[in-house]
Amino acid sequence: MDSAPARTLRFASVEEYLRKLHPEYDFIFSIKESAQARWRYKPEEAERTQAHMVENAFEVAKRTDHEKGLEIIIEGIDA
Repeated sequence: MDSAPARTLRFASVEEYLRKLHPEYDFIFSIKESAQARWRYKPEEAERTQAHMVENAFEVAKRTDHEKGLEIIIEGIDA
């Protein structure tokens, strides 16, 4: 049975959450530009790639924080 998180933190967006609590994921927010410049992705492919990476990073970070006793609330998603 999961225990209740000891602390709740609220963020306006997934980006704000990742940038503030998980700076190790900062590189994800420049993937779109890199994908277009280095790998010659079309703009929509680059955006989709970045969105998937942000989504995956969010899931991993949120799970890790939950294990540390934090409940993460993203306004507009969890509210």
